[in-house]
Amino acid sequence: VILVDVTRAGTAAGREDALHTISELRSRDQFRATGLMALFDAHSADRAALALDLGADDILSTQAIDAELAPRIERLTRRLGEEAALRAPVEEGLRLAAIDPLTGLHNLRYAQGAMRRIGAGLAAGDSLAIMIADLDNLKAINDRFGHEAGDSILRRVAECLKKSVRPEDVLARIGGDEFLIVMPGASAAAARFAGRRLCSRIGALEAASDWTGAIPASISIGIAVDCPEGGDTSLAALHRRADAALFAAKAEGRNTVHLVVADGEDGAAQPPLRPGADCSADDQPEVAPHMLRIV
Repeated sequence: VILVDVTRAGTAAGREDALHTISELRSRDQFRATGLMALFDAHSADRAALALDLGADDILSTQAIDAELAPRIERLTRRLGEEAALRAPVEEGLRLAAIDPLTGLHNLRYAQGAMRRIGAGLAAGDSLAIMIADLDNLKAINDRFGHEAGDSILRRVAECLKKSVRPEDVLARIGGDEFLIVMPGASAAAARFAGRRLCSRIGALEAASDWTGAIPASISIGIAVDCPEGGDTSLAALHRRADAALFAAKAEGRNTVHLVVADGEDGAAQPPLRPGADCSADDQPEVAPHMLRIV
């Protein structure tokens, strides 16, 4: 509980500053659930109702402070605890509604909202890359080793993807074996480099020890890069192009990256990077090194 003493402000201007402090505290996320109590005297009583309007949870006259401060704080603390207990399951439900329970990644519902927010924040000329990655042959893995093995590989792939994206990227599982990565500001070269590196990393995943023999893992990736004008229409079109690029990658033999840009296809499908191999000049990302997180 935070006490804001309006009586110490002294002047009318000072009392207004004290009230502004209440409003400022309440507007900040870290104080949204904090108790705020305002202290008033006879000179500032006309501002008591305004303090409540601005976000104070309780008001107290200085004349009653000795008798009432402790029990008021106790009651306010108890009420805040009860409110937190009521909020907790709602907040957890909202969180789970945006999370894929198997992998812990965000789900399609979250990704759709995040894409709209990213699109709305793009300035003219800003590039945006949408990457759709599909785990190859998941059905065959499930049929041969069982769904427990398939689920284990999905979790491993999800963890690998999570460690490989930038903080500003959006990563989500959008289907049984499909993952979406939205990369704001990424150029075609940077997106292609990231896609090939992901293919290489997924291919190097160790098979789970619970099954006999190696369980191969690989992904196919479709990427679309453009400078969309924002809004649902252009983002949806870019997403459809990434989806079409994924189908092309699958048709070209899987374990490949297929990229399209605004003016059409950008070269042939690209294989994964060889582990430990240096990239050619054509593969180097056209962004600063910090744009790609490679661990």
